[in-house]
Amino acid sequence: GDLEGVVFYDGGAVGITNFVFDPAYRHSTGLGIRYNTPVGPVNAEYGMILNRQVDEQFGRLHVSIGTF
Repeated sequence: GDLEGVVFYDGGAVGITNFVFDPAYRHSTGLGIRYNTPVGPVNAEYGMILNRQVDEQFGRLHVSIGTF
């Protein structure tokens, strides 16, 4: 149908010459819901940071409309 739920895992690393990221690899996991409308898909997904730093929030909500 037009409505679906998602479970996701995302991870990655950034490397810049003469700059050190600690930790170099960051990753998160989360849940989301997606709905197809006549004007395009609407997505709402919440990701939780797995290797969070002391000053970071627990997670983040992402909302998008349409595709690119």
